[in-house]
Amino acid sequence: MSADDRDVRLEELLRTSLYDEAETIVPAGDGLSRIQGRVNTRRARAAWWHPVAALGGVAVVAVAGFGAYALTRTPTHPSSVNASNTGDTPTPTPDASVSTPSAPVVSKPTFPASAFYPFTSAAAEQQWAAQDGPSKQPWVGDPEQLAKLFVASFVQQPGVTDVFARHISGRTATITLGRTLHDGNRAVPVKVTTVSMVHFDKAWLVVGASDGGGELKLTNPKPGQTLTSPAVVAGPGYGVDENVRVDVRTVNGIARTGDVPTVAFGNGVPQWSTTVPFVAADPRGAVVVVELSMADGGPGRITAVGVNFATVQAASYPQYFYGVKNGRVAKLSSRDGAAISYLTPAEPGGGASDPQLVGDKVYYVDGAGTCVNALRSVPVAGGPPTTVAQPDPGYAIAGFGVWARDSRVNTFFETSCSSAVTPQGRLVLDNTIDDTHTERSYVDFPAFPPQVVGDPSYTPDGQHVIAVVRTGTQAQVRQYSAYQAKSVDDATQPCSTDPSSGLPTAAQVDSGGAVWFATQTGSGMQVMRCAGGQTSVAFTVAGTDTPADVAVTTNGQSVLLTDTSGAVWRWTAGGSVVQLHPSVPQPQVAW
Repeated sequence: MSADDRDVRLEELLRTSLYDEAETIVPAGDGLSRIQGRVNTRRARAAWWHPVAALGGVAVVAVAGFGAYALTRTPTHPSSVNASNTGDTPTPTPDASVSTPSAPVVSKPTFPASAFYPFTSAAAEQQWAAQDGPSKQPWVGDPEQLAKLFVASFVQQPGVTDVFARHISGRTATITLGRTLHDGNRAVPVKVTTVSMVHFDKAWLVVGASDGGGELKLTNPKPGQTLTSPAVVAGPGYGVDENVRVDVRTVNGIARTGDVPTVAFGNGVPQWSTTVPFVAADPRGAVVVVELSMADGGPGRITAVGVNFATVQAASYPQYFYGVKNGRVAKLSSRDGAAISYLTPAEPGGGASDPQLVGDKVYYVDGAGTCVNALRSVPVAGGPPTTVAQPDPGYAIAGFGVWARDSRVNTFFETSCSSAVTPQGRLVLDNTIDDTHTERSYVDFPAFPPQVVGDPSYTPDGQHVIAVVRTGTQAQVRQYSAYQAKSVDDATQPCSTDPSSGLPTAAQVDSGGAVWFATQTGSGMQVMRCAGGQTSVAFTVAGTDTPADVAVTTNGQSVLLTDTSGAVWRWTAGGSVVQLHPSVPQPQVAW
């Protein structure tokens, strides 16, 4: 072997050793550029490198071999190595300019495509979290409670509360809810729906619900599908004589613009379908289909599919609203407040007050003298007024509400006309048994305060009454059982309210079960919307006015607000607040 061959082999061995050593080094910061600079320097020295390598190759190999032995041998005691610079080989030194690796970028989770309750966007959830939502509304973080409130508030079936199955795994959860169906003398437990949820940030979100029995399904729309109006809703047929109700809903209320479509099918019908026109003021919502049991009329199957809406726009408001002018019930324009026509004749004794539209009739309090009045109604198309209810002797009606599904069922708050008549106030609950008999129950208010202010309002199922109760310098939105409440304290609070939200003065429930109430804040009037225990601000009117009345359309898409001086404001979901200018003050209105 010639000297040149030995040189080549030694050079190759040295290069391999250096490469192996370099493979174990991970450069940080600008370390890579520094190494590249040193490599270029070595290449510049290539002209005189070979002689040096030839003379020192054996020594290098010996050192490398010893180093390999030292690295593979397990040390029996701590050791230290002192190295000194020899020759021209540069020794690495710590560089203060080398920066530490930056923290990895963590991407934010994406809001689920088909989630719609209780939030429709990541921004809404984050705002809730920033306002201490997890502690104020813990049900948002509890899948079981969220499922129950979803069915009760969003689907409007509050009786579905029995838990049949519960599965929570990681970021998903399913809760199967049902109820006890009463069929004659039998009490049968029934699985009604399985609510599906996903976890996002600090909240659980509903993405849909399926029939607990697996029969009521939707082939259209699909989860997360974008809908245009009218929406086509369809599903496979089953059973013999089935009827389902179809709805399009958003967190802010009903989105459909007509009556609830009912579809009948069975006896081998392969597919059922219907169309639902809607106007959405939210970007997301759900198509909800409910089948009621023929045994007891309660919910038997519930299916809900989360969807998006192609067009989000301000809801349209009714063409007319109703007020009082010259002591008579009057129809007024919702555009500007101008009076259009009278519905009632002029009558002595104080005239009409507190109009409320229920179905095709306007109900009102008709005064007939000092501490003498009655609850009456008149058709919106015109006709003679009819007496609906009268207060107890020694009392006068101060506010009232009529159940939308049965106008024979009503509630009113009556106040005594003298200190000799006790209690000072009563919440009267009239429950019509038949055309000739009405059962009347009472919630007594021994002395004021506390007392009911504004008008009481029925929940859609007719089982409860919502009322604002003033307790001195404070007020609360309370819920009383229409059949079991007996005293002023036999109530729950359906809406969580912060004292900073203001003093409630008037309330009304829409057909979706949402409670709307007006508050006085000192710097303005706020109209709040409460659904599923979650309260949010719908709109605000700046100023120092005191709210007198709030009127909400059945679908919850439009609101009229009045103050004690009779000024009127109109609001629509997705739109702005507009002040109307009736020719006479209108402290109490309805539409």
